[in-house]
This record gives sequence, C-alpha cells and structure tokens, in this order.
Amino acid sequence: MMKADVRRDYYANLGLQPSAETEGIKKHFRRLALKYHPDGNPGKEREFKAKFQAIQVADEILSDPKRRLK
Repeated sequence: MMKADVRRDYYANLGLQPSAETEGIKKHFRRLALKYHPDGNPGKEREFKAKFQAIQVADEILSDPKRRLK
C-alpha cells in the first residue's frame, strides 16, 4: 500500500479532473493500464514501465475514499 504524496497530482497522472467519481476513475485506469502496460508494448518496456507505475499508484490512492486527495 502506497502512502499518498501531497506533492503529486494523482488526477493529472490519470488525466482526470478532481471531481471524477470513483467508478470513472476505475474505468479510466483500466483503459490506461491496457495502453501503457509494459507487456503489451514489446521493445518499449522501459518507456512504459514508469508511466504504468504512475497510473497504478494514482488508481490505488484515488480509489480509496479515505486516502483520496481533494
């Protein structure tokens, strides 16, 4: 479980507005996960690994109402 970092904009990592609902966050994360997953981009794993990890952390933080930053 990652600790929320107040200096990071998790909404920007997912390309969402702070008013996004939990269900919208999940849907958008799934779409981005398919696009940026390193296994789905052979030969470009290094490029996509950092992006995938960033959206993964953002989803983890924003999907939990107790940890969600507004």
